[in-house]
This record gives sequence, structure tokens and C-alpha cells, in this order.
Amino acid sequence: MPPDSSTKSPESRWTPRFTLATIMLVSLVCCVTAATGHYLVLGLNRGVPGRAMFVIGVLVMPVVLVIGANLVRLALRRTRRR
Repeated sequence: MPPDSSTKSPESRWTPRFTLATIMLVSLVCCVTAATGHYLVLGLNRGVPGRAMFVIGVLVMPVVLVIGANLVRLALRRTRRR
């Protein structure tokens, strides 16, 4: 006997579950990357010494890389749990 359609639960589609901290972290990475790129382009156009660009790159890029690596690790861990 086929199940009654009124008792059947509707199929729910998968929806991503992002926490506020995750969204803020992704926003931070995007903002820092955009700001670094902006200042790099301005520096190249205005003839800012290469030393200033080096300092920006050395101070900002490790932080961005660590945050990006952490996001990748979290994404891989989340996919392995399922």
C-alpha cells in the first residue's frame, strides 16, 4: 500500500549553514585582499618605493594565507563528516 501523501515529509533541499563568525571571517579575508590590491596598484601608479610595497606584502600576506588555509581546512573537515 503506498504511503499517504499527507503523512509523507517533504524533501528538504540542502542549505548551507554558515555561522556569523564564518561570514565575518570570509568578509575580512576579502576586504584585506582588496585593500592590499588597491594599495599595490596605487603604489605602482604613483611610483611608491618598492620597499613600501614589500612591507605591505610581508605584513599582510601571511595573515591572509593563514586565514585562507584555515578556511580550506574547515571546509575539508566539514565535507569529510558527511
